[in-house]
Amino acid sequence: MRDSSRRQFLGAGVAASSGHILGANDRVGIGFIGCGLIGLRHIQEFRKQPDAEPVAVCDVHQPRLEQARADCGGPAKTYRDFRKLLDDKDVSAVCISTPEHWHALQTILACAAGKDVYIEKPMTLLAREGTWMIRAARRYQRAVQVGTQGGQ
Repeated sequence: MRDSSRRQFLGAGVAASSGHILGANDRVGIGFIGCGLIGLRHIQEFRKQPDAEPVAVCDVHQPRLEQARADCGGPAKTYRDFRKLLDDKDVSAVCISTPEHWHALQTILACAAGKDVYIEKPMTLLAREGTWMIRAARRYQRAVQVGTQGGQ
């Protein structure tokens, strides 16, 4: 993110450790694309971060969408089309947990929409898609991180 002194996309804890009281402007609005088992887990984990605010969820399956909204613990907006979520000005960053054949397209479009991205592994199906994703992150100056979750 450009304003890394004020917001930490994934570091989420600098303000808490310094004793700084976070206000609404210090919180990153997170949109969740894909609300299956892993997507719901991401919502739970981001809710624990003092500088992250789940503001929107997207899934094509209505029961998952409703569960994700409930798990956000607040008035999160719901979308069945991820492109509509990317248009949401309250969303500063997205967490993508869709099937991997969607990862490249969703990451590229998220970067173009001015969103930072956390994407679940695998990053992509084809190496050339990874190259396109890197180009998009650089072109639009967005932070993109790929990760995987494991047991504690």
